[in-house]
Amino acid sequence: MAKILFLAHRPPFPPNKGEKIRAFHILQHLVQRHQVWLGAPADDRADLEHVAAAREICEEACFPYLGQVRRNLNMLAGVLSGAPLSVSRFHHPHLQAWVNDVMDRIRPDIVYVYSSAMARYVQDRLTPNCRMIIDFVDADAEKWRAYAQSEPFPHRLIYALEFQRLTRFERHALE
Repeated sequence: MAKILFLAHRPPFPPNKGEKIRAFHILQHLVQRHQVWLGAPADDRADLEHVAAAREICEEACFPYLGQVRRNLNMLAGVLSGAPLSVSRFHHPHLQAWVNDVMDRIRPDIVYVYSSAMARYVQDRLTPNCRMIIDFVDADAEKWRAYAQSEPFPHRLIYALEFQRLTRFERHALE
């Protein structure tokens, strides 16, 4: 039985749309065989109603609310720092503190990153005995490249820059 930290860009509860359904089924499979700690920022306050359901099947669950103001400030911070907006958007200090605590206290065997944007939470925190699995879900970098090729100016410049930044981030996460 492995100890798994599962990080998703949205809570997989309720499993009512594609990305949540897939994450939910992966999570269901993992909790049948392993101990799982689940962390995900919640875009929608309605997602917070499902923390109890997550805690019934997981060892712990952390779904801090990521409201519109915080998302906008996160993306502004990304613009100023040169970080990918796709990564900056999902940052929440409470979730980072919880992840740090789980990494230190539980020392998971595996970190399952559902969406590359969540890799930032464990960057440079993995021990030699901990493995990371990255599920690229929607292939976000490729999505931005496609937008850069099809959208009008000036959007194509923004999308091309996001493609470059996210590709660089994902390469680093894979290393």
